[in-house]
Amino acid sequence: MNTTLLLNQFVTGFFIATILTAGPAGSSGNEPTPATAESIVKLLQKRQFVLSQLVKVQTETDRNGKTGLESVVQTRQQLLLVELELATSHEERIKLLERSIKLARELEKIAEAKHKSGNGSAAAILSSQSDRLKVEIRLVRERQKKMQG
Repeated sequence: MNTTLLLNQFVTGFFIATILTAGPAGSSGNEPTPATAESIVKLLQKRQFVLSQLVKVQTETDRNGKTGLESVVQTRQQLLLVELELATSHEERIKLLERSIKLARELEKIAEAKHKSGNGSAAAILSSQSDRLKVEIRLVRERQKKMQG
């Protein structure tokens, strides 16, 4: 298995795991002071802007064949993570998790295509399926929280 594939698998798994553990901004249990919380939100908003610009650049370079679709999808996942942290309602988190599942399915398709072409492994497919299922579980839990009030 080549180094790039291993790195991509690690990065994908890391972002999916982060989605599963990320809560709303400032929900770590040790509540930050209002000034710290405001600072965190501002930094998250800046990161959101930077990632949205990166998605645009990567999408354009993908069209030109200079980068792969996998990089674009992974950056979109990072952007979703930031948006998930900024989300303040169950409805927002549910929509973001639904989008994350769509991106996870895209990564799954990429892993399947790489495997079929001889550039990927069955393990990568199973890993991407597992990652998608983790996000689906988080979505079910978030919907349940919404119903409980």
